[in-house]
Amino acid sequence: MDEIRDSFGGVYFGHPIVDYDNICRTVLLAKGLLHFERPMSVFGACKASNTFGMRDEKVGAERLRTFKAEMDGVIEARDFPFPLELGITAQIAHVIESFKQQQGIEINAWEDNFVRACANFCEAQPNQELFTEKKNGYAEAIREWRGEAALKAFKPVYKTRQDLPPYIGVNDKKLSFDMSIGNAQSAAEFYAVLDAMMFPIALLEGRLAA
Repeated sequence: MDEIRDSFGGVYFGHPIVDYDNICRTVLLAKGLLHFERPMSVFGACKASNTFGMRDEKVGAERLRTFKAEMDGVIEARDFPFPLELGITAQIAHVIESFKQQQGIEINAWEDNFVRACANFCEAQPNQELFTEKKNGYAEAIREWRGEAALKAFKPVYKTRQDLPPYIGVNDKKLSFDMSIGNAQSAAEFYAVLDAMMFPIALLEGRLAA
């Protein structure tokens, strides 16, 4: 954090969405990266968080209005036609675009992967109505941003089945668990259950030290 402050004009953050802004700065300054053999992610579940709030259309819209008012309405990157209301994929992209513009950085050959991420976000919607709304919104933004040709990578398919229980198992090299496994009542308890299943951290530390 001190290096970030010293390298970027005496400030820790350059965008009001501080977590993703911090990721950009950390990656730019990193002297080395490690592949962690013990991957796990747990989506933030604090009801006061903005990301959690974006799951609810009404709550998300209200928080965006508050956010924009507090930031004098300036949180979008220039010439990047993805409304923040489209969801977290668009919001993260605005942070990255803003960082690139601030620092005079350009990155090549990332557009198709971003478009696929937009499609993945659409596919994660909990019902057909939201899926269609997000799909149409992202398609319009992508078309305005990079033209009709960019839509070749945008092929979201509605997959949610309300009549089936949440998926548990291995798919596409990812292992999905029920968050209530082992009667876990918190993220810490959930991690403790998984900790008993995964490769021991002590042995990983030995590899990193080597």
